[in-house]
Amino acid sequence: VETTSTEKLTLPLLTRESRSGELSVNFDPLLVKLLSEVKYFVVQGKNIPEVAADLYARAEKFRVQRGNLEIIKNRYNEMLATMLDVEKPLLKSQMKAIDKLLEKGLKELSWSSTYEEKTAFIDEVMVMVTEAHVTLTEMKNNMKGIELVLKKWADNPLITRKQASKTYVPTVYTEEQAKELELRYKDITDGGKEVH
Repeated sequence: VETTSTEKLTLPLLTRESRSGELSVNFDPLLVKLLSEVKYFVVQGKNIPEVAADLYARAEKFRVQRGNLEIIKNRYNEMLATMLDVEKPLLKSQMKAIDKLLEKGLKELSWSSTYEEKTAFIDEVMVMVTEAHVTLTEMKNNMKGIELVLKKWADNPLITRKQASKTYVPTVYTEEQAKELELRYKDITDGGKEVH
């Protein structure tokens, strides 16, 4: 128990996939299994080594920290996977600040670091990643809204002929199209306000 927990608690909080840049929470599955087994011993009222008791006393804190790091990881990885090349410059400074802060969780902090250090790091990263994630989501939602407005414009031709076989005198054609043009102009003006 002692060697497993001591060794596994020295792992950094996070790891990064070298090619994709995606994050992973680096809490060893053996620790999860060990905490689970210790819990069953405690429930049964059996004696457990002091190291295991100390580890079990921190189990809830580990669970909360792992959960928060999973949220951070999921949002960050989603941004990496869905961010378009045209969106990257808009979030460049935020992503750079996030990556700089993440280095602390990748290289400095481990699961054996103090609770306060880990919590401060997690809280700070959570705020930054959430802000960037919300910004990216809003940009994507705005773009979808713009696409819907443009699709509505594209689906309806600007000018239509009521009778395709009829030859029109220019003045009659202009009079017939005036109402249609007025309605289309209003649609386009209203759509432009939505886009703006």
